[in-house]
Amino acid sequence: MHRVFETLVEQLSASVDAVDLHEAMASAAAGFDFPFFAYFTYPSASGDTPRLISNYPSSWTSHYLQLRYHSVDPVILRGLRGWDTFDWGVDRDHRYLPTSQQEVLEKSS
Repeated sequence: MHRVFETLVEQLSASVDAVDLHEAMASAAAGFDFPFFAYFTYPSASGDTPRLISNYPSSWTSHYLQLRYHSVDPVILRGLRGWDTFDWGVDRDHRYLPTSQQEVLEKSS
């Protein structure tokens, strides 16, 4: 695992565009046995388009962006609250989340 992280750092350092970043993230995700990854930058102004670099199916990412799920996605919202780590996964109890957030998680599974 240590080597996967080192390789990711090296690839990120050498990245010059979104294609390079996509390749680095996909390689790291595969190295950690994650089938998918998503790198999301939240728009700085409400009318701006978010930036999403991901290997999720384009049908899902297009749907996600079109319906502006990033505005209710509990993973995105939690990430915006700080830099600390947090637990997340499909096996977590999501009943305490608002209905809109539960819907995003259900549709993404």
